[in-house]
Amino acid sequence: VLENRHAVVLGEAGTGKTTEFRRQAEVLRSSGSIAFFSELVALARDGLRESLLVDEEARLDVWRASDEEAVFFLDSLDEAKLQQRTLREALVKLQREVRGG
Repeated sequence: VLENRHAVVLGEAGTGKTTEFRRQAEVLRSSGSIAFFSELVALARDGLRESLLVDEEARLDVWRASDEEAVFFLDSLDEAKLQQRTLREALVKLQREVRGG
């Protein structure tokens, strides 16, 4: 999955997608790469910065000031839909906040 620039992971609820996304983000960070995990509903509702954990906000600022690539794990489209949030809405907010990154 990480070999592709964009990937969608589909699976039944409870199969471990969220756990794996969080783990992969941590593995990438511990290997020196830049990676973030965000729930789509929070991203769509609040934007990227507000959807991240507090310690990730500083990493976001460091990344934005760099010319490095980052990996974003966006989770739970089904939960976003339950709260009347769309993938498009989340991606537009993400695009605005990472413009130039």
